[in-house]
Amino acid sequence: MKKSKITHDSLKKTSRRFRLLLSAFLILFTLSCCSDKDNNTDIQDNLPPDPGVAGKATLEGIDSDKDGLRDDVQRYIYMNFNKEDERKVLINLANNIQIMILNSQDKNSAINAAQQMSLNLECLYYLNSTNASKVVENIEALSANTELRFAAYMKANENLSGETFLSNGIDNFKDSCF
Repeated sequence: MKKSKITHDSLKKTSRRFRLLLSAFLILFTLSCCSDKDNNTDIQDNLPPDPGVAGKATLEGIDSDKDGLRDDVQRYIYMNFNKEDERKVLINLANNIQIMILNSQDKNSAINAAQQMSLNLECLYYLNSTNASKVVENIEALSANTELRFAAYMKANENLSGETFLSNGIDNFKDSCF
């Protein structure tokens, strides 16, 4: 029987994959079972339809209203966040994650998207410091919710290896907002 070598890196990757899959499951469970239908009716009427399984068939997903944001991600943001400034930064964050997924082989594209994501994160922490980490984790999990998307996102992140991104500093996170 052949023994496989378990390394810290392989455990780290497996753990991250598990957390992303678990987060995606929790998001889908929340959307399907626990949403407040009365408060979300007006919002839902103005959103594109849920793409369902068809939305997971390709790397790009479905963007039926051609606004640059996958329909499933758009629905999640609008159905779970009521403040317009939070929605705006989350849409920007999700768009940058999507850019990284779709251009995972292009190091410059990954770097540019990551620089924008850094600003998005600072703004989000300024707006909602209590839940920002969980919110980002949920957006990442939903954005990379298929094996193909996850692999592309990981490849894009590999392209960031060795890169550094400057911060405005916690006292100036507000400056990262639009």
